[in-house]
Amino acid sequence: VRARAEEEPKPPLKPLVSGVFTFPFQPPVIPVWIGATIGVVVLLALVDLINSMTRVLSPEAILAAFTTIITVFFAAVVAGFCLPPLLSIIEFTADGQDRIPYWPASDLLDRGRALLFFVNSVAVSSLPGMLIVSLLRPLGVPLWTGMLLTPLLWPVVFLSMLEAESPFIPWSPSIRASLRQISHAWWTFYLEMFGLTIALAIPALVLRLTGPLALRVYLAAVACYLVIVC
Repeated sequence: VRARAEEEPKPPLKPLVSGVFTFPFQPPVIPVWIGATIGVVVLLALVDLINSMTRVLSPEAILAAFTTIITVFFAAVVAGFCLPPLLSIIEFTADGQDRIPYWPASDLLDRGRALLFFVNSVAVSSLPGMLIVSLLRPLGVPLWTGMLLTPLLWPVVFLSMLEAESPFIPWSPSIRASLRQISHAWWTFYLEMFGLTIALAIPALVLRLTGPLALRVYLAAVACYLVIVC
């Protein structure tokens, strides 16, 4: 029993600090971050290519169909590569660890499970905001504003799904209780993420003047970074 206790990882003294500033830069995490960033940048470039090809009916529009197939295939490859490690990161950090003790092996079913957790959690988190905006559309409210609630709801929904071990159960009694019992931790988390997002948005405004490619690479890296630290 004593040997088993010694093998248990000790909880971090400052989990919020270590989770945001040191965790993403650990050697096991950096390849996941870089790979996800490159994948997102290439996917955005392919989407731009499809949009430019389909503006008019032409040979380029015909080629757009093949490019779409390539894009979907590449998106599946990126998701299969990135989502299982990201899911492992979230599961380990949700248990209070600020280091990756090991990488679980991922087969095809595990990759599909990770994809379902991420896609369904984002869809459920986006649903309330999009419903509100759809009712306000006659007033001229932009559709994209419906996504503003998504970052606020996603941590609760995703942790609920993980706690229930099902991507179809977006609300967990224990997670709901934590919102009340440890509300200070949730407030600290959201304030920290808000401040971090504002700080990361400042370089984006500067890179916007340098060109779209630099801005796109930076935004892709920031998006993957926020997913990792959240």
